[in-house]
Amino acid sequence: MTQRNTYPANQYDLLRRALNCNKAQLASHLGVTPITLRRWEQCGGGANATSRVAQLWQKILRNSGTEWLEVS
Repeated sequence: MTQRNTYPANQYDLLRRALNCNKAQLASHLGVTPITLRRWEQCGGGANATSRVAQLWQKILRNSGTEWLEVS
């Protein structure tokens, strides 16, 4: 469990906070299994992880109501 008012440990922790979800739910949002997410957290993830994280951030930003933000 992440304590309040602490910096996110990594990009996955930041995503979990943004989506207010647990690791299993985040894995589902990313389209992977919880085991794959755990491996990404430990090893960095590679190109596939980077792509999926970027796509999820784009989806979050599109749905956040920030019309002024242009995502290419």
